[in-house]
Amino acid sequence: MSSVSSACHAVLIKRGLTTVQGSPVYLSYYNNLISTLILIPLIPLSGEMNGLSKLLSGQGTKTFIFGVGITGVFGFFISLASFLSIKVTSPVTHMISSASRGVLQTILAVWLFGDVMSQGRILGIILIISGSVLYVYAKERNTESNFEPPERMEGMLEDGKTGSESV
Repeated sequence: MSSVSSACHAVLIKRGLTTVQGSPVYLSYYNNLISTLILIPLIPLSGEMNGLSKLLSGQGTKTFIFGVGITGVFGFFISLASFLSIKVTSPVTHMISSASRGVLQTILAVWLFGDVMSQGRILGIILIISGSVLYVYAKERNTESNFEPPERMEGMLEDGKTGSESV
């Protein structure tokens, strides 16, 4: 379900870019603003009002506000990077690169932190790498078949005119 919603999100981002004249910065800003407005009413509905009031009234207020600010800035830049990726490629290419990035993160987690690799996790990595390689191969073949070498420019003079044109 996560992959389906992520893929739909990528397609909607590609369409949404036309709404903001192709600006990933504006789209990221509006995306974060609208998400914040939607999530604020969920605080009391989820029963987190007491926890939030303790954070805002206790000793950890500065730490909380600083943490929220840092998280917001980095979240904005991550969103911006994703939107730029979708703008210059396609939603499918973005999803393939995101999955490959996840594989790299998993390998780093195993190497640096000793995370455990289950059979399912290994199978998932193999599937992602195989699919990514096949996607790149298919895109390369498609690019090669669409490439037409420029025709020879026989009979052209230096100024771009042929010798048969009248002066």
